[in-house]
Amino acid sequence: MQQFTYIPSTTFTPTGDIVIHLPDPNPNKAHEMRKLIWDYVWDGQETGGHYEGLRSISLVPGTGMLVNGDSKQHNLLPRFPSVDNGGLKRGFSAGAGAITHHHNFTWMVEHDLEAGDEFFVDYGPGWFQERGFADTSTPKKWDVDFLRQHGYCLDNVVPGASLLEGAGRGAFASRDIHAGTIIAPVPVIALSKGSLETMKERTDGTVVKSEQLLKNYCYGHPDSDLLLYPYSHGINLVNHHSTKSNVKL
Repeated sequence: MQQFTYIPSTTFTPTGDIVIHLPDPNPNKAHEMRKLIWDYVWDGQETGGHYEGLRSISLVPGTGMLVNGDSKQHNLLPRFPSVDNGGLKRGFSAGAGAITHHHNFTWMVEHDLEAGDEFFVDYGPGWFQERGFADTSTPKKWDVDFLRQHGYCLDNVVPGASLLEGAGRGAFASRDIHAGTIIAPVPVIALSKGSLETMKERTDGTVVKSEQLLKNYCYGHPDSDLLLYPYSHGINLVNHHSTKSNVKL
C-alpha cells in the first residue's frame, strides 16, 4: 500500500475505518476461519474491544488489513476508534445492534514519507517467528507514474451518516465518478457461515446459539455456506438498495 504525495510526520489518515470485533470465537468453529485469525486480526485491547467479551479479537478493514508489517521499519501508528451507535437507538431502530459501534479508526505517520514509499505497521513481537518468517524486509519505493497506471485509489470512498433510514453509516463518493470506474479494489477472505456461530451461556445454565457481527459485513448466498468478507477501505459501508443500486462487484 503506497501513497502518491509527500506526507509529513504526525499526519493522520483523513478518514478512518470501522472496527469489527470478534468476541469469544467458538473454539469448535475457529479452525474454519483460521486464515482470518492467523493473518489479519488485531488484539481487541488495541482497538477498543476489551469490553466486548472475555477474549476479543478485531478486524480493521482498509489500512488495518491492507498494510504489511515490519517491526523495525514501520512508519504508521494506530490510534483509537470513535464509539457511537451510528444514530441507531435500541428500542427505536430495527437496525440497532446490526452495525459496529467502533469506527473512525485512524493511523498516524511516524516520520516523513515520500511519494511512492510503502506503508508498514508493527505486527507485534513474535508475529513473524510464530509463522516461520524472518522479521526483515527491504522497503520498496514505487515510481509514482507506475502507481498511477497500475494502482487503485482508496480515497474514492469516504464514510458518513447514511441517507437510508435505519442503516446507520454509509459510503459516499469523495469526487465525481464516471460510470464504469473502479471505485476501489475489493480483496476478500472466504469464510463459512458456521465459523461465525457463537455459543453463549445464560445465568440459568442454558446455552444460546448466536452469530458474530462480522456476518453482517460479508457477502453470501442463502443456498451456500460460503461467505466472502471484503476488506478494502470503505467497502464494508456500502449499503443495500434493491432499486437504487449504483455500484456492483
